[in-house]
Amino acid sequence: MNERVMTNDRERFIRFMRAMNTIDGEYAALMHGLRVKESLFVLLYACLDEAPRSQKEICDEWRMPRSTLNTAVLEEIKAGNVTLVPCGHKEKLVTLTTKARAYAESLLRPILDAEARIARTALTDAFIAELESVGGEAKTAFSAVGKAPAPAEADVGSLNLESAR
Repeated sequence: MNERVMTNDRERFIRFMRAMNTIDGEYAALMHGLRVKESLFVLLYACLDEAPRSQKEICDEWRMPRSTLNTAVLEEIKAGNVTLVPCGHKEKLVTLTTKARAYAESLLRPILDAEARIARTALTDAFIAELESVGGEAKTAFSAVGKAPAPAEADVGSLNLESAR
């Protein structure tokens, strides 16, 4: 681990983002190697150990568009791997069938074991609490950015930013 003292906020945040991107990249490489779409991976991972949750809850926790997860859920319903259980107004709990649970367990067991090793060696409760705090701060700070007035007009033609406005 790099213990170098960071000299400014931007450097600190870039190092943080690179660490997060490394973790995200490792999961992306795992999914690619397993030939599993991200939406199916999220569906299996989210439903494997936990109590059944709605698609909305899964999407909110995993920051996945509802239409993306819904496509995976519908595909797995057709394949006989997922069932939906009504739980309230328009919400349904997503549950894996016995067959899908066995598949998820065999697919994810090596990943879950690796995560357990990482948790034992590199994650403390205090670190996780700090990271959760950073997540909350990011949500608050970045939601304010989206509401900020647009910067003054500049020559942005060479940056091809017209579609971003």
